[in-house]
Amino acid sequence: MITESFDAQNGLVMATLTDKIFMEDLIQWFSNITPERFPVKDYKMLSDATKAEYQFSYQDLHRSDKAIEGLSCRFNSVKIAVVHSKPKQQAYSEIVIEKNRIGNYNQRTFSVKEIAMEWLMKA
Repeated sequence: MITESFDAQNGLVMATLTDKIFMEDLIQWFSNITPERFPVKDYKMLSDATKAEYQFSYQDLHRSDKAIEGLSCRFNSVKIAVVHSKPKQQAYSEIVIEKNRIGNYNQRTFSVKEIAMEWLMKA
């Protein structure tokens, strides 16, 4: 399950991923992130995936490319901090970061939520 809330004062989306997460869930979720729902030019999200169980393989990661590209086109910049507690999920995030070629998309992986928040809030 993916839940989210919007902190309008800081222009920050707080997302929580729990239980089983399929690639289709991530693609659909990214497709629904729009300026109409989150009225900011520079999209920032803290994604807590510490309780998520990814139900897809390494070979499925390429399927997220178009969703990330679409998200990046809807905002001036996209900055996402993902907090993981499981090695598989962290490795998948690192692969997405490594293959990213979208100039306005910046993602980092963390194991501590407070450090992720510090990175997000830096100018």
